[in-house]
Amino acid sequence: MPGEFTFFDRLPAELKAIVGGKFGNALVSLKDIAALALTSKANYQIFQPILNDAKMVLPLLQHIVRGKQEAACAMLQADTSLFFKKGWVTDNSGRAFYYVSAFQCALWAIDSYMLKMMLNCLQEMATTEEGYAEAENIRLELLKQYDEIQLNGLNYTTRDGEEVRGDHHFNPQSLIDDLRTTVSQFHHWTSAQQKHHWSIVGWDQYKLPAHFAQEYCQPRRQFDPVPLFNELSTCKGSLS
Repeated sequence: MPGEFTFFDRLPAELKAIVGGKFGNALVSLKDIAALALTSKANYQIFQPILNDAKMVLPLLQHIVRGKQEAACAMLQADTSLFFKKGWVTDNSGRAFYYVSAFQCALWAIDSYMLKMMLNCLQEMATTEEGYAEAENIRLELLKQYDEIQLNGLNYTTRDGEEVRGDHHFNPQSLIDDLRTTVSQFHHWTSAQQKHHWSIVGWDQYKLPAHFAQEYCQPRRQFDPVPLFNELSTCKGSLS
């Protein structure tokens, strides 16, 4: 209808990007999308599907960022359409991710166990002719999502309100450096310095994705000597 989409021309560039299916480095919140969907019937038709998908995929995204592998696996096996959906989610460290898929969350966190679980779902699905076609369709979608991360990275806001755009994966280097400093300098510090630096290490650990934290909680592994981290599976589901 003439004039039906006149409001679209007045949208900020970041919201226009949503309509084209590409967020790029936009930091658009779920609240922004919900508000925009209510501004007109035309905008409702455009943005309500995004809201519906976000609501549907949220429990899965929460399982992913909390390291609950078994729960995530059960959801994907029950509804394979969740592989295609994106939404907004906040992890245990307070990072609020913008418009991400479950696969992309696991990729960013370098959660190899969660990624293997997803790929195993596809392998199990491909055991029949009908299932093979569906698995191939999902595989192509995951490749597309992988390319999106390689090109644009993920966008999120930290607990402190810092806006991070285009981050391709979690980097534990800060924790590694601070632990090395602790090992080399600990016995040369005063008790006050030791306490202060342990608080720095603790903050680094707080920012770890769930599966990193779960490695600290492994009941059958010690860190001395340094483990190989080559188990076929790990404890999943203990963090909330």
